[in-house]
Amino acid sequence: MDRYTIPRLADPAIIATARLEPDQPAQMYFRKGWSTSDSFELFGNSGEQRVALMVKTGLGPQARAKFKGEDASLRAMNVALEGFAPRSFGWGRMEGDQNEYFIVTELLEVVMGSPPVGLGRRLSRMHSQPTPIPPSFEAPAFGFSVTTFCGEIPQDNTWKASWPQFYVENRLRPICHIISTASGRDPELEQQIERVIKDVVPVLFGRMGHENISRRSRGRFIGRGEPEHSVEDFVLGPACFYGHSEYELGAARVYGFPPVFFEDYHFSTPRSEPIEDWYWRVLLYELYGLIQIPSIGPGYRDSAMSIMRMLLLKFGTPD
Repeated sequence: MDRYTIPRLADPAIIATARLEPDQPAQMYFRKGWSTSDSFELFGNSGEQRVALMVKTGLGPQARAKFKGEDASLRAMNVALEGFAPRSFGWGRMEGDQNEYFIVTELLEVVMGSPPVGLGRRLSRMHSQPTPIPPSFEAPAFGFSVTTFCGEIPQDNTWKASWPQFYVENRLRPICHIISTASGRDPELEQQIERVIKDVVPVLFGRMGHENISRRSRGRFIGRGEPEHSVEDFVLGPACFYGHSEYELGAARVYGFPPVFFEDYHFSTPRSEPIEDWYWRVLLYELYGLIQIPSIGPGYRDSAMSIMRMLLLKFGTPD
């Protein structure tokens, strides 16, 4: 018997957040290999109904920040397009261990694989929803209300009025710092990223014009499941922020989504102008998706370096 087979009694804070009966025990069963956090299926009673929910737990300040960001992301996505992400019941700190945190969400059975045709259109629908105006701004801006995480990597979502500024200061430069801190400095990679920032970003985004850069919420990766006994497309582990909607497509390329996904998406959402730059913009977004992979190895690094050489050959200088 081990942690994978022995159920864990739910902490009172989890029971309260999940809105279960407080005077009846609720058990959590470990889900092996589900995510970077410990994940459990929670079974308990809500009134006369037996319910099953998902619980993720973790220790320390990073777990606190991760669950806070995931909760905010799930809520934002369900406001934009209800049912496109699991519903969050909330997050909090355990009563039995003040250093352990949790999040409780709807439990959806997942079948990972190639995205179905309908996924692109649902993503397009989410991207078409109105964007809120953040505090201290007079118009929609780029960012999010809290820090979110892609795996274990924090995403700085501090609001910026400019999309090029956000992409450089909140994405490209921070990931360089994270890589150098975790694995040691990589002068060649850092130099190439700075050249992309100097030569490519101003040209590609400058051609678009501020009015053509839409602001949308995004999720980290896509899964499939069966909510309410019908196959639906939904987003798991979201790391949301409001940004240029094509940013999502770069992540889709990293994870190998087929051409039909992009065709389906653009059936409802036209490519940003100028259309002839679409491939290069998505390639620039794919670059971040590659270099932020936590387990970056020679293959991912080589792919990132190849993309930067292509971008610099097109818009700057290759060497």
